[in-house]
Amino acid sequence: MLDRISARFSDALIRRGIVPPEEREIYLYGFAITLSSIANLCAILAVAVLFGTPWDAAAYLLAFIPIRIFSGGYHASSYFRCLIVTASVFACIEALSRTTPERYQPPLSLLLAALSFMTVWLAAPVVNPANPLSEERRAFNKKMARILLLSTVLVIAAGVCFAPSAGYLAALSLFAAAALIWVQKGLDIKKGGNKAC
Repeated sequence: MLDRISARFSDALIRRGIVPPEEREIYLYGFAITLSSIANLCAILAVAVLFGTPWDAAAYLLAFIPIRIFSGGYHASSYFRCLIVTASVFACIEALSRTTPERYQPPLSLLLAALSFMTVWLAAPVVNPANPLSEERRAFNKKMARILLLSTVLVIAAGVCFAPSAGYLAALSLFAAAALIWVQKGLDIKKGGNKAC
């Protein structure tokens, strides 16, 4: 469905002379990614509305998306599967953040932050075979992932001290990004690809 909508947008731009026909594939991809991102955002907001926690969606997006962009990890094989994974991950985070007793949130936040720190620091960026990176881009992504990782861990530590529920939500979000690294690493090993962190 996203591919058809992207094709209509791209073809309309070509018909109007705004885009040259040889750039059609670039625009198809750009529109598909944009529409997929909007759909994922709507899915996260829908889950947040169901849980009655719209601020959690904002906190999740701030903690998860920047790290995810630079750390890489698992990517679904279709836009629909991506939507399902995105909504499911956020729903799990919401369920855990709402059901974990407050007294356990600070130590769990620190544990999740430590596990996530080790994963992202050692393994990022994980390159998806469908989207290879140049060595220069890989080095840049590694640097950015580490800077964002340190920032997020500091936010989690502050949360543990001053706002345990917020710190726990940030820790869960960071852990979700780390888990997607593990998933991609596992798929790489299963396919006989890159076995090293």
